[in-house]
Amino acid sequence: MRVNGRLLFAAAVLLGVVLMWAIGLRGCDGSSGFRSTSPGTHAAEEPHISGGLPPIESVPSPGVGTLTLEPHRSPVTLEGRKGETKVVRGRVLRAGVGQAVANATVSILTGTSSRPNWRIDSPELWKRLELAREEQGGYGASLEYRRLTSLRAWKPGYSDTTDSDGSFAIDLPLDFPLFRFEVEGKHVVYAKDAWFELGSAEVEEGVVLEVEPAGNLRVALRDLQGRPVAGGRIGVVRHPYAWDGPLARGETGEDGLFESFGLRPGVHRVVAAGPGCGPGVREPVEVQPGVTTRLEIELPPETFVAGRTEDENGEAVPDAIVRVMLEQVGRVGVLDPDLGRILGSAGLWETVTDGAGRFRVGSLPRRRVRVQAQKGGLLSPEEITRELPDEGGAEDVVLVFEQGHSVAGRVVDDEGIPVPGAAVSARTESGGPLPRGARRPRLSWSAGRTSTDGSFRLTGLAAGAVSVEAKKEGVGWMSKPRVQTGTENLELSLAAEAGVAGVVKEAASGAPVRRFNVQVSSALVPDIFGSGSSSWIEPERPFVSEDGSFVLEGLRPGRTAIVVRAEGFAEERHQIALESGRTVRGLEFSLGRSVTVRGVVVETGTGSPIPDAMIHEELRLEPGGTWTPTSRNATRTDADGRFELDSVRPGARLQVSHDSFVEVTTDPIAAAAGSTSEGLVITLSRGGAIEGYARGSDGSPLSPRT
Repeated sequence: MRVNGRLLFAAAVLLGVVLMWAIGLRGCDGSSGFRSTSPGTHAAEEPHISGGLPPIESVPSPGVGTLTLEPHRSPVTLEGRKGETKVVRGRVLRAGVGQAVANATVSILTGTSSRPNWRIDSPELWKRLELAREEQGGYGASLEYRRLTSLRAWKPGYSDTTDSDGSFAIDLPLDFPLFRFEVEGKHVVYAKDAWFELGSAEVEEGVVLEVEPAGNLRVALRDLQGRPVAGGRIGVVRHPYAWDGPLARGETGEDGLFESFGLRPGVHRVVAAGPGCGPGVREPVEVQPGVTTRLEIELPPETFVAGRTEDENGEAVPDAIVRVMLEQVGRVGVLDPDLGRILGSAGLWETVTDGAGRFRVGSLPRRRVRVQAQKGGLLSPEEITRELPDEGGAEDVVLVFEQGHSVAGRVVDDEGIPVPGAAVSARTESGGPLPRGARRPRLSWSAGRTSTDGSFRLTGLAAGAVSVEAKKEGVGWMSKPRVQTGTENLELSLAAEAGVAGVVKEAASGAPVRRFNVQVSSALVPDIFGSGSSSWIEPERPFVSEDGSFVLEGLRPGRTAIVVRAEGFAEERHQIALESGRTVRGLEFSLGRSVTVRGVVVETGTGSPIPDAMIHEELRLEPGGTWTPTSRNATRTDADGRFELDSVRPGARLQVSHDSFVEVTTDPIAAAAGSTSEGLVITLSRGGAIEGYARGSDGSPLSPRT
């Protein structure tokens, strides 16, 4: 056979070009494996899956089948979008000066603000995530969410770009639910979390969105050889460490660049990692209004954890979720919390095992880590701890799943009729005082749905007592604690859902409060031992009502706490008894104006400012024994020890805490409702430390799980 010399030469040249391209895109450890992204990716878009997950097309969606979507298209839309619509019009203006903001993207979202990085504009997507959560727990929901966003599978379906006069117009279906706005623009930030109702007077008149001055942040990720790191994860948090989540996060493009628009001014911390690279950090990073801050982060080579999941017989367990977590060694002066919450929660340290049960999780720091695994219907392996070396990683990690124990029974309604399709879950009761020498039970969790005859079987549970819960929307809810594994004839009778209707008014004038949030929770003292109490809390629900009225349905019967919060007011709560199948009506909330407190926290004796101190209202024990936490209004001091806390009740006390100081409670805040209290100085004294050694009755050291 003769070979064409020209063709052979052309093939060789092409191969050389491909090899040169691959070498140019090697990771921090010299290995290729970057996943290309669109250049110019910024914080408005959620990151691709990379660094550990297999290609998206090969990952089955937990409990809902494999997802195939066309990029840049919303997989679902609200019913009615193809029918009649109404246009929402408005303008984006600079607060205080009224100057129009052009070329800003205005989006309308219906997702809850409690998950600010889950930019979901459709209830159908929320249901999909909840189904994944029921099937695979929190890991499943987070992976399902990133599976959607990794393909750019959806973006906010309702958005527009402002014109030169700051105006925008967005079409919405007539049955659109309550919504809020998000504004993305250079050097501006929209700080309000107000909800709106289609057809309301303020929407009909045209919405004015006032934005505050902000800065931009441009980050270049490089490896130790100066090469750009594509597909790197970036997270921006307030400096010093803050509990209020990331201010921005996203992914670098092929050029290794990441840009965040509309970042709040202040001193921040930037954490990053990338394929083949370990984490890096830059702090402090000062962001100024109207300025683009540019910085470069150099990432070291990664360490990794690799291995296999198998069952008790040594057979591979595919499609198991494996997660690597950093071993926490404290918070003060340690980057661990930001690394774990920003990089770990972004999916960089999670993966799904392949058909042979193999997994690899990279982009880890040289630290002590904990390796966990989860698979529906199987008892999770005992957590494995590994000390990662300076070079390479921990290989041949074997995680062994067990069949575990089970609980079986059936779910019926309040008339004894079987309920098909009810969600049922069981969780190990891990708390409570232990008898001398007893070992705390192994944690486990299992979930599923009832069959057509209402029967269920939950497997993969650790031996011992579990709490079993069953619910079905529109039918009812039931929780039964202290069920022993091995039970075969458990019957769960769903109590019909309850409801509540009321009105929210201003205490001083009696005028209705038009915009407010309502949160419902159990009115039990939280069970700090976890010994089977049915304590629960529902997400806040926003309301926009001209007369201040609200109706909540689908609630669990029993003693219930209802809290109402509104901007500029102190929260108000009532405790009521909800009865199965009935709606409590006539509930009235009278909200008084709140106080804004500004001050500084300093060290006793030296007067040095204390950054990162936590300030919140004092916890109150309500009649009936219910704690009233107000951590929603909590804040932390900045680098100068200063803070501002709003929505404080007049006369309330503040609690101030810090890991290195003794906690204090202030005197009552002496300020009139609706005013601002300035110049509060809070002093903290340094505390001592207690060290010791815990041994069991046989003299052996006690582990943290004992």
